[in-house]
Amino acid sequence: METVLDTNPTVAVYACETWVLKENSIQKLMTFERKMLRKIFGPTKEPNGLWRIKTNEELDELIQWKNIIRFIKSQRLKLLGHIERMQKDREVTKIYKWKIFASRPIGRPKIDGKTMWERIYRQWRLRSGREVYWIETYGRKLLSGPKLTPSCSAY
Repeated sequence: METVLDTNPTVAVYACETWVLKENSIQKLMTFERKMLRKIFGPTKEPNGLWRIKTNEELDELIQWKNIIRFIKSQRLKLLGHIERMQKDREVTKIYKWKIFASRPIGRPKIDGKTMWERIYRQWRLRSGREVYWIETYGRKLLSGPKLTPSCSAY
């Protein structure tokens, strides 16, 4: 027996291979799927004549344990295989194969304004054009820092 997701992938899983699956979203998707399956398969009639809703285990047996999360994970594997087979000059492949050269320290960098301007000056010194002119004229003033006059003190 084919499941609902095998025969008719719905709008509910559109672009699911790009979704971020966290525990909260997994629970919501499973709840949504079970709610829809209970409507599709309907209630169960007990031997005593009473009707009851199907349990999660009964639903799992009916769909042969092919739930929405497994479907999403299989779609991710399909996308990964597609990216692996792409030509090497495609942008998606370049991004996928990109390696991080160094790790950043955790937290905000501990630099002051002068160090920041020195870094900018070193980076922009190699370039030509308006940035170099701006940094040469205004950046040096900022690097030199505030000047205290004899009439003004720091205390």
